[in-house]
Amino acid sequence: MNKEQDYKKLVEQFSQAAERMSEAIMKGDWRENNKWAKKQANAFQQIIAIGDIARDELLTLLEHQSLSVVLSAAVFSLKYDTAKSIATLEQIAATDSGIIGFQAEQALQRWKEGSWQLE
Repeated sequence: MNKEQDYKKLVEQFSQAAERMSEAIMKGDWRENNKWAKKQANAFQQIIAIGDIARDELLTLLEHQSLSVVLSAAVFSLKYDTAKSIATLEQIAATDSGIIGFQAEQALQRWKEGSWQLE
């Protein structure tokens, strides 16, 4: 497998983990959520290790059909592309009145106060 296949596969794993985490949260299954959170964090660390080409691919998830995937991609890309990530999180917070909107608000708040660093 070449580098391009590697990072595209990792971004897909990240996306899948974000969706599964959201499903687990909705069911109140913290064990399942934790399992997928670890998989997402692992994929993200590998994406970082590959570099900008993989980070740019992660940003493509900001256009994903699943709002939970968009949220995760924005949160994990805050340090890499702060402006785009903040704009995405602000949009989610303004348009979603459910748990995902709340999570976007919390991510923005933690980022602004400097207490949330994911890398």
